[in-house]
Amino acid sequence: MEYKIFLNKARENFAAADICLQHGYHNASANRAYYAMFQAAIAVLIHKGFALPPDKIGHDWVQATFARGLTKQQKVFPRTFAAYLPDAQEIRNRADYSFAEVSKALCNSQFTKTKSFLEAVLKEFPHEPES
Repeated sequence: MEYKIFLNKARENFAAADICLQHGYHNASANRAYYAMFQAAIAVLIHKGFALPPDKIGHDWVQATFARGLTKQQKVFPRTFAAYLPDAQEIRNRADYSFAEVSKALCNSQFTKTKSFLEAVLKEFPHEPES
C-alpha cells in the first residue's frame, strides 16, 4: 500500500527531528519536523481515499486537502490541526531560507506540535506496526 511509504518517511523524519533537537540543531529539527507532518498527512490522505494529484504531491495541495477534507469536512482531526502544516512550513522556511535562526523555544514548540500531529495520524492506522 502506498501510504506505508509515507508513514515510514514520517516516522524517520520525526526521529531525525528529535535527534537534531537533542543536539541543539534547531534549524535542522524544524525542517525534519515539518516533513514528518507533511508525509504523515500524505499517508492519511491516501488511506482515507483522497486521489493524489497526477503530476506531483505539492505542499499547497497537501495542506489544503488535509485542512478542508480531514479537519473541516470529515472532522477526523481537530480544526486546530488545519494550521499545523502551514505554520510548520513557515518555520521550516525560516530555518532553510532566511537569515533568521529558529530559536530553541520555537523548535521545542514545533516538535511538541509535530508529536501530537503524528500521534493523532497514527491512530488512524491501528493495525500498522512500527517500522
